[in-house]
Amino acid sequence: MNIDRSLVARALSKAGEEPITDEEWNEETSSRVRIVKEFYHAVLLESLASYDWTSQKKRARLTPMDNYEYKEVLNPKAADINKYYEYVYDQYHEKYYYRKAETFTPGTTYFIRIDNNLTGYAYMYPLPEDCVKVVKLENDEPYIVEGAFIYADVQNVVLLYIRNYFTGKYVYEKVAEPNPDDIDKYFVIDEEGDYVRATSYVMGTDYYVIKEEDYPFYAEPKLDPVLAGYFECRLAACLALKLTGDTVKYQMLFNEAQLIGQNAQKKSAEMARNRAKGNPTWVEQLGLE
Repeated sequence: MNIDRSLVARALSKAGEEPITDEEWNEETSSRVRIVKEFYHAVLLESLASYDWTSQKKRARLTPMDNYEYKEVLNPKAADINKYYEYVYDQYHEKYYYRKAETFTPGTTYFIRIDNNLTGYAYMYPLPEDCVKVVKLENDEPYIVEGAFIYADVQNVVLLYIRNYFTGKYVYEKVAEPNPDDIDKYFVIDEEGDYVRATSYVMGTDYYVIKEEDYPFYAEPKLDPVLAGYFECRLAACLALKLTGDTVKYQMLFNEAQLIGQNAQKKSAEMARNRAKGNPTWVEQLGLE
C-alpha cells in the first residue's frame, strides 16, 4: 500500500500547511514526509475502526480452535486411562495430533488435557488477520472479543467485520530487462503459482522483484467519499498538532471528522430500518439494485 498523496495534500491544506512537493517526497531526509509516514497508516486503521462503515464490511466463516493445552502425565495409571490422550502421527494428513487413549500400555507417554478457555463460551475462534473491528456474528449471536480471538457458543460462526486490507504478502512487479548480475534480487513463479527466490539466470524466463511500497503487506484501500473525508480530517488533525502544535485547530478538525462519522452512521442505521420495514431504498427506487 502506498500513501495517497492527493489525500495528504488536502489534509495538509486543512491543517494550514503547504502541500508536499515532488522533491520533498523523493528526499529521504524530508521531515514532513517522515511525519506523514508516521501517522498515515495508523490514522487509517483508527479511521476504519471508528465506525461500522458499510463500504468496508466483510464476512468470513470461522473455524473453531482447540481450546486445550496438553500436559504429560509423569506417572500414568491404568485406572485413569479414560482421562488420557496420546500424541500420534496421522500419515494421511502428515501431521501429529492428540487423540483419546483407549487402552493402557506400560511405557507409553500419555497426556492430560487442560481447558484454557475460561470465558464461559463453548468455542474459541481466531479473528481474521484483516479484521480491524468486529461488527457482529450472524443471527446476532452473543460473543466476546479478547486479544486476537472471539468466543461464542455456536460452532462455525459467520463473522461480519470491518477490514484493514492486511494481506501478509509482498507485491511483485515484472522486471522489464533482467540483468544476470542481479539474479540474487529476482524471484520466479513456481508450479504452484508462488513467488520463490531465483537461483540461476535462464534466458527468456520472467523475473520479478518486490515492489517498493510505503506499507508492505497491505493492499490499497478502497475508500468511499464519506470515509475518505473522515480519514482526511483525522489525518489533518494529527498533522496540525504535530507540525504546528495548534490544539485549537486539532480539536476543530477532530470534531469535523466525528460529525462526518456520526452522520454516516445515522444514514446506515436508517437504511437498515427501511430494509427491515420493507421500504425501498433510494437505490432500489432508481432501479440500481
